[in-house]
Amino acid sequence: MKHCLKYIAFIFIIAGFAACNPDKKDVETSDEAVETTDSLSIESFSEKIRENPKNPELFIKRSELYAEKGNVDEAINDLNISLKLDSLEANVYYKLIDYHMLKGQSGKAKMAAETCLKRLPGDKEALLRLAQIYYYVEDYMQALEYVRQIKSYNHQDADTYFIEALIFREMNVPAKAIESLQTVLEYDSEYIAAYNLLGQLFINAEDVLALEYYKAGLMKAPGNVELMYNLGFYYQENNQQQLALEQYDKLIEVTDSTHYGALYNSAYINLVQLDNYNQAIKLFTNAIAVDSTAYKAFYNRGYAYELLGKYADAKANYYKALEIVPNYPLAIQGLNTLENK
Repeated sequence: MKHCLKYIAFIFIIAGFAACNPDKKDVETSDEAVETTDSLSIESFSEKIRENPKNPELFIKRSELYAEKGNVDEAINDLNISLKLDSLEANVYYKLIDYHMLKGQSGKAKMAAETCLKRLPGDKEALLRLAQIYYYVEDYMQALEYVRQIKSYNHQDADTYFIEALIFREMNVPAKAIESLQTVLEYDSEYIAAYNLLGQLFINAEDVLALEYYKAGLMKAPGNVELMYNLGFYYQENNQQQLALEQYDKLIEVTDSTHYGALYNSAYINLVQLDNYNQAIKLFTNAIAVDSTAYKAFYNRGYAYELLGKYADAKANYYKALEIVPNYPLAIQGLNTLENK
């Protein structure tokens, strides 16, 4: 299940995956299914299917409704029926692969991708999905083999080089990952995830280019939460606390008031670097409102209270941290310190 969750996350990261890819063939609307899924219910499609059971388009449309309602099993069943009626519809294979991965069925997803390739040899999207599936089960060499096959058909695009970069990152070959990501941006300068990952790779190398890639990404997507947070973290790690706070404040005030990382880090800077204990307490409180199991936020809020001489409040927070993580060393140490005071 860990790997399927990574796969799901990847669907939202890459640009053009699944239905957004302009290279894929559009599903043609048949005369019998001209109405959209917005205007018809599952029951309506079921009635139309009874009237015309050999129309694959009807099963595809009903599968979309099932998926929207969270009934992935029925969606998969309808897609399988549609493929029996028309085994050459590439988009159906892509959806089937993605639905199987949503169910954590990587083996069935792999089989669907391989069947697609038998029907449509060299299909780029099927090869790409196989690369992704093998990436998530940590078979990086096999994942790279499918990337190589995409390139052999001269089908490579930004998504191809992005999955290649992820593979190289996991293989601890950052130079090749960076090279692949730079190629991503040659294909698509709007590929925001590439800017973000380049920033992470360069920040790991303590290279100022991390700052440039984060800024470049934010020029393309000013409200991107991940880029905003990572830019703030870059400033924080490089002892530019005021810039870090400004970036976190912008993220919290303009984009996402419930971003735990920005709230926690802002509180931490106020506590440790600025000795602004009341502001730290306020921000830790906001972070706890987002995540009530945030034991570190409880501990640090307790420490801020302790520094203000509010020992009862400090003790309550230390105990709360221990409720969440029994034997948490810092909380125990804090309580021992209070006993001495």
